[in-house]
Amino acid sequence: MRIYLEDERPAEPLRTELHYDGGVREFVRYIDRSKTPVMADPIFIIGEKGGITVEVALWWNDSYHETVLPFTNNIPQRDGGTHLAGFRGR
Repeated sequence: MRIYLEDERPAEPLRTELHYDGGVREFVRYIDRSKTPVMADPIFIIGEKGGITVEVALWWNDSYHETVLPFTNNIPQRDGGTHLAGFRGR
């Protein structure tokens, strides 16, 4: 997984690349690094239909706060969109 962030507000744009060799599994580990996990490894699901690949990683910890980060083509969907609505509706 590669996430490219660009901030074009300053006179000289700021660019950052985040890369995780293990894909979404390692990204989930990274964003959850300060919590105590309740399972050894994240649950990882991958599927493909009509040439579209979807990857999902889930991991539970001992906190009461939920963090859901849906992405479409490496673009964060801050409101969740239909991806999150479909996932929660299943």
